[in-house]
Amino acid sequence: MRLTLVSETFWPQTNGVSKVLGRLVEYAKARGDTVQLVIPRYKERRGNPGEVGVPSFAFPLYPEVRVPLPRPGKLWKAIQAFGPDLIHVATEATLGLSVLLKARGKGIPVVSSYHTNFSQYTRHYYLGAFEKGVWNYLRWFHNQGLRTYCPSEMTRGELLDHGFKNVEVWARGVEVALYSPSRRSEEIRGQLKLASDDVLAVYVGRLAKEKNLPLLLRVFQRAKQRIANLQLLLVGDGPIRKTVESQAPPGVHCVGYKRGEDLAAHFASGDLFLFPSVTETFGNVVLEALACGLPVVGFEAGGVPHSVHHGENGLLAPLNDEETFQEHFEGLCRDSQRRSQMAKAARAYAETQTWGNIFSGLFASYETVLKTFQADRTTKEQAGTSEE
Repeated sequence: MRLTLVSETFWPQTNGVSKVLGRLVEYAKARGDTVQLVIPRYKERRGNPGEVGVPSFAFPLYPEVRVPLPRPGKLWKAIQAFGPDLIHVATEATLGLSVLLKARGKGIPVVSSYHTNFSQYTRHYYLGAFEKGVWNYLRWFHNQGLRTYCPSEMTRGELLDHGFKNVEVWARGVEVALYSPSRRSEEIRGQLKLASDDVLAVYVGRLAKEKNLPLLLRVFQRAKQRIANLQLLLVGDGPIRKTVESQAPPGVHCVGYKRGEDLAAHFASGDLFLFPSVTETFGNVVLEALACGLPVVGFEAGGVPHSVHHGENGLLAPLNDEETFQEHFEGLCRDSQRRSQMAKAARAYAETQTWGNIFSGLFASYETVLKTFQADRTTKEQAGTSEE
C-alpha cells in the first residue's frame, strides 16, 4: 500500500498524537508499505526522504503547537506525484483541511482520525462561545472521508451523538518491553530524596490548562496534610509549567520531559498514577502507567475508562467529582496491599494491548475501505456506461 499521512504534529513534537503516528509509520514500513509524510517543517527532520515539509508558525495560545501555512496547489502536486492508494488525514487544522479539499473528487479514498477533544479545549482557553461552531466544523470535516477513526468507545459514542458518520475505534497499544515494572529505579527515587516508605504518586503529560492540573495540586496538598510520607512526581513540560512550579506545595517534584527508557523508569519508580484530565480521547500515558504496574486514579471521562477498569487496575471518580477523586487517591496511598493487587492487574491488562494487534486492525480497516471504494467506483462506472 502507498499511504499518504497528513498531520499538523509529528516528532520532534512530544505529545500523544505524534507518538501514535510515529508508530503507525514504523508499522507500515515494517509491512513493506510506502509512506509519504505531509507535516510541518521541523529543522530536526530536514532531509528525511519521503517527507513533505510545510512552513508553519507557533500558535499564540499554545506555542508548542505549529500552525502550517500550506500552498494547496504545490502540496497537491507532491501528493499526486507520490500516487497514494489511500490518504489518512490525522488532524483537522489548516494542513488537514487543504489536503481534504484538494482530494475531493480526485479518485483517491480519504480517511481521517479524531485524536483531540478540541470542543472541550475551547473552554480551557476562554473560547467557550465557539464550542458549537467547533463541533459543526469537526462534523463536516470528518464526514467528508470514508472513515473516522477514534481512540475509544466512549469517544465514538460522543462523536455519533454529534452526527459523525462511519466512526470506528482505533485504540492504542503500548510497548510492554519498554514500559515495565522492571524499570523501577532506586536511583531515581534517591535523586528525589525519597525515604524507603515514601509513597510516590506520578503524573506524566503536558503541563497545560486542559489537563486539570490545579485540581491535581489541590488534591495532593490535602492528602499531604494527612499522609506525611506522600510525594508527587510531575513528568512533562508545557505552557503553564512555571505557574505549576510556583503553585506546587512541598513534596512536588517537576522534572520536565523524559523519553524512552528514562521515561519508562520514571513511570515505574512510582507507586500509583494520578491523572486528573477529563479531556482525553484515550490517554496514552494511562496505558503506559498500567504497563509499568501503576494503579491509576482518574475520572470516568473521555478515553480513560477504556483502559482503567474500576476496582481492578485503578479507581475512577465520576466526572468532576473532586471529593471522590480525593478519597480514591488517599485510600490507595494508605493501602499498600490493594496497590500491589492492582499493580499486577494493571500489568496483565497492558500485556494484552500490544501495538501489533492494534495496528493490524487498523490496516485491515484500510483494506476494507479500499475494496469498498473500488467497488463503488466500478458500480458508478458501469451505471454510467449502461445509461449511454
